[in-house]
Amino acid sequence: MAITSTTNPTPPNFPWEFPVPNTPFWADLPYPLSRNFFQAFTAEELADFEEAGQFPPDEKLTANEKVELLETLLQLKLGRFNKSSGTDVEKADYESWKKLILALLSTANFLHNDSQEEELINSWLTANSKYTPENKSPHKVRADLLARQGKYLLSIPLYREVLVWMQGHPMLGVDAPQTLGCMRGLAGALTRCELGVEVEEGERVMGEMEGLVGRMGEGRFGEYREMEGELFEKFVRERKVWKEGR
Repeated sequence: MAITSTTNPTPPNFPWEFPVPNTPFWADLPYPLSRNFFQAFTAEELADFEEAGQFPPDEKLTANEKVELLETLLQLKLGRFNKSSGTDVEKADYESWKKLILALLSTANFLHNDSQEEELINSWLTANSKYTPENKSPHKVRADLLARQGKYLLSIPLYREVLVWMQGHPMLGVDAPQTLGCMRGLAGALTRCELGVEVEEGERVMGEMEGLVGRMGEGRFGEYREMEGELFEKFVRERKVWKEGR
């Protein structure tokens, strides 16, 4: 049985997009988490899940319980992957292993499991240094975790490094959604560290973001214009509340 009824915030014109089932089970889960889960499995595995009733349309699970179920399915696959791949797990199929790690990072983040997230990030950084050292994506995930933990001064150098990489990446560039997300992370950390020079840099990054979002309709990421505009406005409001309440 194929999964045919789908929804996602924008047509899948980019490799990071994936059609997520438009059913009650997925309705209250974040799209990136659902997308990362689906990308960690083959079409055959997903069809098996549906036929086995893993995601029933009328079930009464809370969002946390749903994510715990997804995490269990991911851990089961990672366990099978580990068993079949020997000691150097990720080397057997780094891309498949990485998709599992990304999906598990999403579930750990949703469930506020910082210790598991830290462990997953460390595993990814170790493997990434061996197979794709030019990829700065795991550094972005670590920067986000550090910022959430209030370790802003540790997160800022990582955000800066990742931002330069994203801005020069042929698939991304200065106005990609991922790049703008990194800029929000950097601006937030710069503001909250409460040091003069960093606060000034934060204001500059905010100005750059505003201009980039305003011009998105003219570029290749124009279909994200409305979504990024809403994210920027929400970030501005949250930043203002934080500055007024500090």
